[in-house]
Amino acid sequence: QLFNPSRKRRTDQLAAFGTEMTRVVVQLVSALVHVAVTCDLGVQALAQIANMSPRNFSRAFSREAKVSPAEFVELARLDAARRLLEHDRNPLKTIALNCGFRDGQHMRDVFRRRLGVSPQQYRSSFGMVNAARQNG
Repeated sequence: QLFNPSRKRRTDQLAAFGTEMTRVVVQLVSALVHVAVTCDLGVQALAQIANMSPRNFSRAFSREAKVSPAEFVELARLDAARRLLEHDRNPLKTIALNCGFRDGQHMRDVFRRRLGVSPQQYRSSFGMVNAARQNG
């Protein structure tokens, strides 16, 4: 029995199920990253949450999300910081720590690399204080 159509069909179904499960796991981990930006979100920790080896998780995540886990986490932290800078008057260092950055310098480095501006410049352009000044 070199070729058994029913065995091939089952194999294809299992492969499709595995692919769908990977997609669901990546979506769940992605959602977790957005609500837990201050936690340890390294590949090791995320892989453990997904119940996968770090290498397998990293490959699966990159394939599904089209970015590496580290880049995804950095972008989630950047988005969280942008929202706070737009609506919050806390000091930059506090915002950096509340968004999972190591410190204010780390947040500045990410802002400059990703957006081409510092967090202070971003706040000046898009923050509530700037909007209030323009309206008042």
